[in-house]
Amino acid sequence: MTSATFTMPKSNVTVTSSWNAVLVDDGEGGLYVNMPETGTKTVGIPENVKSFKVYDDGGKDEDHSLRADGYLVLNAPEGYQLQVTGIARYRYAYFFIYDGDSEAKKLFDGGNYADNGIDVGTIRSSGNKLTVYFKSRSINVGSNYSGLDLTVSLVKVDFGAVSIAKADDGKIHATINGDYAGKDALIISEAIEVDAVDYNRELEVDVPVTALLPVTLPAGTTVNAEFYTLEKVEQVEGMKWQATMKYIGMNNLPQPNTPYAVILPEGQTKLEFDLNGNKATVQTGDINKVCGVDASCKLDENGKITDDWFFTGTYAYKEWKEDDEELGFAYAFSANDNPDGAAKGKFGKIKIDENSSEYPRAKAMRCYLRKRDANVKLQQQNQAQMVAASPYVARYSINNLPETIDVEFVKDDAKGGRTVLHGRMNTVTGEFKMLRDYDLKGRKVNSTNRARGAYYGKKVMKK
Repeated sequence: MTSATFTMPKSNVTVTSSWNAVLVDDGEGGLYVNMPETGTKTVGIPENVKSFKVYDDGGKDEDHSLRADGYLVLNAPEGYQLQVTGIARYRYAYFFIYDGDSEAKKLFDGGNYADNGIDVGTIRSSGNKLTVYFKSRSINVGSNYSGLDLTVSLVKVDFGAVSIAKADDGKIHATINGDYAGKDALIISEAIEVDAVDYNRELEVDVPVTALLPVTLPAGTTVNAEFYTLEKVEQVEGMKWQATMKYIGMNNLPQPNTPYAVILPEGQTKLEFDLNGNKATVQTGDINKVCGVDASCKLDENGKITDDWFFTGTYAYKEWKEDDEELGFAYAFSANDNPDGAAKGKFGKIKIDENSSEYPRAKAMRCYLRKRDANVKLQQQNQAQMVAASPYVARYSINNLPETIDVEFVKDDAKGGRTVLHGRMNTVTGEFKMLRDYDLKGRKVNSTNRARGAYYGKKVMKK
């Protein structure tokens, strides 16, 4: 390697000459922009542009530079970050990428020598601005050495209930706002890799809530809360209806786009995911409908669910208005006691209150229980009712659906022990209230049974 003296000039992006630049059609369905020979070139990127190329001042055809000594400032729309990948090749030149529109924070330091090319990896701005500096001017080292071939992509960071951004720790965080009350539907159609998942929602210890996660967690992830899924809905103790939710297991991770009930154990303050250095993928998709543990919902020839009950959710703020086909067949989980409706902690039938100006509603990423339709046998009428009924009146109708449904949360451990929590579901918020539990002698207690055994209501079968 021959030696050369090359002094990096003292410069400031904001004081050099600048002009607006437009992205150029490359004739092959793509867009590109060249580095300026001098000064600062500023590019305002339209929101409909997903990606474009950045070349040295020689352009896409020559891919080399002898004249560059300038800054390229890229401005994305608000709510986006800029991601850079690609190759840089240079000898006795300088190549840097900065966060923002100044040299205050360096994201990539390419030094002054990359004869065989250097892969910049994946670089992400913290905001919607990023600056590229490339200098090869006045250094005559031949046309084969200095060139840029970079791809810049626009990455949306604000999706309403979810934001994806580079944090102060240098990692890409997906922040899930579990209390999001906005009207924007959560849609992330293309997979986005993140280094961390933050879940912001107030949770009460040992009180279940419903949750829908648009995240595929990597193997090795640990979660500090218990996730439960629907096992069955049935009549118990005569006419009472009960839904059984079963713990998915300590070594099983919650799946994306799948409805769950979540319980935060004692000693925890918030739902947390430890990815153990791996990457998670954030993407919304069709919401899975759960008809029972380890069992797919049965479908007819038209793809319609034939099971009596299923658990589902929503990625949008949802209101059940008069013409909603789910009205009368859907059950939300209650956060508060409702006069003439579901008690806190019960599944309550979602119905319109004629005395209220508001419709029953659910926030994004909440889940609810659904009855398929009114034509499936639920509660059989007695013989006298059947005789009195007109033959044209359905024996099993929407009027036979229960107003509220109790919930039993069952957790089996590896040693054969079983813990059972009892709760009930709100026609508005989809939250749970826990009922008082019982100890081994059938006495009511104020906390969860931790003793080993299989619990069935007030009874325990010792093992």
